[in-house]
Parts: sequence; structure tokens; C-alpha cells
Amino acid sequence: MSYETNASEHPIVAFFSFIGRQKRTLLTTMFIFMLLGIFYVVTATPTYPVSVTVGENTRATPPDNRSVGLVFTRDATKVTDYSLFLYSLASHSTAETIASDPELMQRLFAREWNAEAGRWERPDGALNPVKDWISDLKGTQPWYPPDADRVEAFLKKQIVVSDPDQFGLTTISYKNTDPEFAMNFLMTVVNIARGTVIESIKADLDKQINYLASKITEQSNLSMQQALIREWNDKTAKQATIQDADSYPAIIIDIRQPGVSPVGPPTLVVVVAAILIGLFLGLLIAMVRSAYRQ
Repeated sequence: MSYETNASEHPIVAFFSFIGRQKRTLLTTMFIFMLLGIFYVVTATPTYPVSVTVGENTRATPPDNRSVGLVFTRDATKVTDYSLFLYSLASHSTAETIASDPELMQRLFAREWNAEAGRWERPDGALNPVKDWISDLKGTQPWYPPDADRVEAFLKKQIVVSDPDQFGLTTISYKNTDPEFAMNFLMTVVNIARGTVIESIKADLDKQINYLASKITEQSNLSMQQALIREWNDKTAKQATIQDADSYPAIIIDIRQPGVSPVGPPTLVVVVAAILIGLFLGLLIAMVRSAYRQ
């Protein structure tokens, strides 16, 4: 330990004696961080939280009759259409779709869009030199115009997907300073993720249709050929109507609209966390000083 102890003194007693001797340092750092926590609570921009509760649509038949909505990945792992939907909420594919919409991108990254100049610009900030230094150490760019990679990082951070509850329901949450945009963006993400599943089903159907077409031309037995043609017609009909499957694989159970008033950060939690950080930092400073004096 970096603080002095008496040979006959219990380590716990010695530790609290050390804290007593360093109480001025500890109280100072705790007070400073408490003020920082209060400052953050006062200056933080309140947001409007919204959420959508979804569940697996077990009553619907997968549009291509996939066995209980199962998808087999390259390593033969079984992935349900519903789990694919949840994964797609913050996937690169969803990010690419969002990044292809200029107006949506300008809303998401409003601070970086210069409407007058019509271009992306790095916002000014006192921490920019620090960010540049960290980026140099990591060998990365300190800033670059918003793209699919940045949107994906945004989705992974801002779109919160809860674990399924006892009824198998999942809550998808998002918050923004604009209540209308918050709801619209969340529903956009949900619909894009649902579309990803539908596109996956369409791709499977295309493979099946092409396979059946090749077998029809190869088949010489008339009855077998007619059976293959009926199957081909069935798959083709499903392909034409697949876009109507708007409740598959997830059905919306509940929608939490934005409240009348925005919600700020939890004051008590932030202040207590700030005080604890101040306590930890104060202990660290005190131990370093004690070790240096020795």
C-alpha cells in the first residue's frame, strides 16, 4: 500500500486512518466533482424518450414457408427471422439505407451540416485539440463527414434494445430533443430492419425459383415436371405478394409517444456518480502524494 501503516495496526483501521489524514484532499475533489455534476445536470439538453414494444409474430406464416422462420447462416447456425430483425436495427445495412437519405442525415448530424454552404463541416469545440491528439495516438481521423460507418456507430449507441421480458416482448427505445423527429426516426429504423428481413426472404425465394426453373428444363417425366411447375408458380406468386407482409416478423404491441415535457438526466444519479468519481480521484491523488513523500 502507498500509505504508512503501523505493524500492529489492522489494514482496514490503517486505511481509514489514512482517509482521516487526507480528508481535505478528498473533500476538495468530491466537492469539485459534485459541482461538475450539478453543472452537467443544469446545462444538459432535455430529450423526449420514445419507444416501441415488439414481439415475434408467431401467428404469421413466413412468406416463403421457411421452417418456423428459420434462417441458416454459413456456419449452419439457426437464426430466426425475428432475431435477424432485432440485429438489423443497428446493422451496417440499416446504416447504409439511412446514409443514402440526405435530409435524414442532415437532421441526425445537424451540428455538422452547414446549410448556407451546403456542405459538412467539423463543428468548433474546445476539446478538438484533445480529440486530435487522441486520434493521432490511435492512428485514426479526428473527424470526417458522416457516412454509413458513423451512422452504424450512432445506431449502436442511441437505439437501445432491451432483453426480452417474461412474455418475449422487446422494447426498442430512442430519444431526441425534437419529439416529432424522435418518433419518426425510431419508426424509420424499425421499418428498415423489417425490410431487411423481407429482402432476405426474397433472396431465398429467388434462389428457390431459379433452382426450380433449372429442374423443370432438366425433367423428362411429365408428371414430375408438372409438379415442379406448380411449385414454381407458387413461389412466384409469393414473391409478388411478399411486400404485403408488413407485420412480419415483428408485430408492434405498444408505442410510447413522446411526453408533454422533455426529460433531463437523473439529477440524483448524476450527482452521486460525480461525488464517487471525486472520491476515487481524491484517493488516487492522496496515495500518489503519500508514496512520493516516502
